[in-house]
Amino acid sequence: MSGATLSLLALLGASAAAFAQDAPGRAPEGPTSGCQRPDSIAVRGTARVSPSSVRSEAALVKGDTLNYRVLERAIKSLYATGQFSDVRLSCETAALPGGGRTLLVISVSERPLLGAVTVSGTRKVPAKAVRDRLDLPVGKPLDPAQVARAVQRVDSLYEARGYYLAQVKPETTEVGGQVRLAFKIDEARRLAISGIDVV
Repeated sequence: MSGATLSLLALLGASAAAFAQDAPGRAPEGPTSGCQRPDSIAVRGTARVSPSSVRSEAALVKGDTLNYRVLERAIKSLYATGQFSDVRLSCETAALPGGGRTLLVISVSERPLLGAVTVSGTRKVPAKAVRDRLDLPVGKPLDPAQVARAVQRVDSLYEARGYYLAQVKPETTEVGGQVRLAFKIDEARRLAISGIDVV
């Protein structure tokens, strides 16, 4: 379970007095009410993805009763889009003349788009063979896990050709809201077995 789910679940069962201490200036409500059934839903942190898309993927509707399964499903669904590096849910209570009003906030951090991929340092292994192993789609959100897998695939390519000391270093540069990913390769020298001694 994510920290975001835990923190919101804690808020669901917490008294209004405890919540008010964490969020000064907001009006308290009756015990155990509030975050269980939010009056409205807000999305924060989006620039590229529309707030309506975030709400749709999260499948959270104002007035619905929140519980562990609903929150976990919402967070997993948003991560599954591949658009976000961080997803957090929180609850805010606003002071209104007629009483308290609760707001469920979906805070996200968007992954940057991959603008270009370059490869340098290849001499013994063709650059095209290295690029074919990368498999990173340009124009899509950059997933760090995909970059790690790309490095492993290039390492395997060099190992298969005897370059066990080769090093692959990915470096990112942000340009115009997009990320350029450069793979710098130090091929080192090729290792081969020259003989075997049996003792």
